[in-house]
Amino acid sequence: MGVQFKTIAKLIVKEEDDNVFQYYHYQKNEIIDIGSFDENSIFFIMSGEILINDFQGTKKVFEAGSMYFLSKNYTPYKGIVNKTTTCVELKSDNLLPYIEQALLFNIIAKYTPEELRLDELEIKKPLRYFLSEIIYYKNGEFSSKGFFHLKKMEWLFIMRKFYAKDLLARFFSPTVLNESKFRMTVFAKYTDKITVKELSEECCMTTKTFTRHFKTEFNTTPLKWLMMQKVKSLNYTLVYDTLPLDEILDKYNFKSETELIEFCCKNSIKFNMFEYEYV
Repeated sequence: MGVQFKTIAKLIVKEEDDNVFQYYHYQKNEIIDIGSFDENSIFFIMSGEILINDFQGTKKVFEAGSMYFLSKNYTPYKGIVNKTTTCVELKSDNLLPYIEQALLFNIIAKYTPEELRLDELEIKKPLRYFLSEIIYYKNGEFSSKGFFHLKKMEWLFIMRKFYAKDLLARFFSPTVLNESKFRMTVFAKYTDKITVKELSEECCMTTKTFTRHFKTEFNTTPLKWLMMQKVKSLNYTLVYDTLPLDEILDKYNFKSETELIEFCCKNSIKFNMFEYEYV
């Protein structure tokens, strides 16, 4: 019964250094740097208050109950702790492999044409519970890449479940707005029905020229990439959206439910047709 939390953690999973989530406790009047010049991050202020000064002299108060996206283009910020503060940092660049980028780019193109320097969202109750758990593990000196990989996925699920798409697009925009113009255009023009020829035309290129640029930028062919995006998008729709079956067929250009089922089986997508109805 007297075994320490860290010792128990070692018995469960091999420890590996992990810096995706960081926990900080700052004292009043402490002078601090927030953010990094080489990586985007998200700061969650659990309690307290920090006065921020950016390099242009703009002041902003980081308040308890809010989260802030810190773009590497503008950080680090100088801060002074107005009240004793507890906060969690999430290295957001580590999230990119898990974000549905085609969906994100499309929404960003619609809602967020320009990068916001310092965006803010409320920490809703489910997210507060999640962050309190992160603090608990960090205080216990628990460090495991495998474990915190799962926590990243859990965090993304909470964000998708409890925040509107336009708010998420605005908030996440700094993670993708530094990408190349070609990549941005491809993602913005992508739809779940589009063909290589149609995407080439949307990018104002011949198919041959488009394919050459595409291979250089994405390190794969447009056809393989479109298939991969369709698999990701369909899987996202089946997990997170509540579309009726006929809308799913139309959205992904399937001629019948049989074709949809065959596609799901071929690409290891979980799909139970009996859970869906036509409208």
